[in-house]
Amino acid sequence: MLMPAQITTDPVFPSLHQALDCEYAASALRDELAGAGFPAKRLVAELERVRLKPGRKALLGLRLLGEAIDGNLIDQRLMLTLWPGGKRGHLSVVDGNSEDTPAFGPPLLQSEALSGSAWFFPNDRKVIGIARLLEQAKSFGTDIEVVHYVPEQGCTIRVDGPKGAIFGKARVDDRCLAAAKVAIGAIKQDLVGLRLAPVIEYDATNRIMWQAAVKGDALSVADLCSGPAHWADRLASAIAAFHGLSPPAQIELQTPQSTLGRIEWRAVRIRSAFPALSPDLAIVMSRLLAVAKPDSRLVLSHCDLHPANLLWDGESFALIDLDTCALAPAALDHASLAAAFAQKMLATGMSADEIWRIVEELQFAATARDAIEASDFLWNFAACLIAERLYRCGTRLKANSKAMPMQLLGLAMRALTEIGGAND
Repeated sequence: MLMPAQITTDPVFPSLHQALDCEYAASALRDELAGAGFPAKRLVAELERVRLKPGRKALLGLRLLGEAIDGNLIDQRLMLTLWPGGKRGHLSVVDGNSEDTPAFGPPLLQSEALSGSAWFFPNDRKVIGIARLLEQAKSFGTDIEVVHYVPEQGCTIRVDGPKGAIFGKARVDDRCLAAAKVAIGAIKQDLVGLRLAPVIEYDATNRIMWQAAVKGDALSVADLCSGPAHWADRLASAIAAFHGLSPPAQIELQTPQSTLGRIEWRAVRIRSAFPALSPDLAIVMSRLLAVAKPDSRLVLSHCDLHPANLLWDGESFALIDLDTCALAPAALDHASLAAAFAQKMLATGMSADEIWRIVEELQFAATARDAIEASDFLWNFAACLIAERLYRCGTRLKANSKAMPMQLLGLAMRALTEIGGAND
């Protein structure tokens, strides 16, 4: 996987390039772990995630694999937090969740070599319910797998047992509660052509939600390209069905104005990650702000819709990961999905014209199935390309070519240029 070169040479984090060197990180951690009473015969490191806040903090998700002195295999995730100026010890042992015993290593290790604070899973500075999540999992089965862990945000595990596959999720905030309310409320409403995972239990104290697994697989680029109009209509119908649900009380509100604020804030981060893009990004941002609409129809929305969150079982789509739900413009989910597909298509080498033809099919279906104006779709598509796709290229560990950031900007500008015709 490729990283933007400027991340590895950020002067605010002088030790970041060493932490990103998996061989160096493994060697340094092996020595420091041995000094802390956890020797290993062999140890390798894999870099799973990077989040960079320029001038503020760098967060790395590492996975240690190897063999302990006693012969037990090591498979240990950890979160390494780096602070500006190479400072370490910013966190004390009592900060956050630092009391649960990891499979290997101490709960917290202050790393001199990497100039950071390493939290060993299931400990996390903010997600205090992970250890409880793993303990509760034993009541559903013994085959437990961590399928998604984002340090300081959340953890999702899968448990296979007598009752089949069960998913459990712990988060830093109360978004699982909102997701549970949406899923439970959907049972009482007419939902055609779309499935939601049944909620088994919600633990408010530890912010843990348990749901039954749903059947299906994510739609691939090859699937979509095999019949663009057919799949666009099915996708738009499923999203429109979700938008027709009654939102639960006190759900988060995401207006066009708040969306603009987030985009402007993320544009600053993008410029830091990709300085060469600044002139072109400034043009796109100026155009995006110029054609923004102050009002838009707000509906119950997923707000993080990409192909992996819509699972096709041969008959209908299942919508998963509802913990980002909010009241948001109806065009957002359609545009977010289109932007995610566009990035995947770029990764396969498809041309801008080929991608645009698919995007147009998604736009036509959205306007037909969900009463969305073409200009709303196009504006949100451009916004998602910048605030989601381009932002992730610059601040997270994602596979991307050097050309992709400029290609994403090009698609965003094309969408904004099309808005004039859509309004005629």
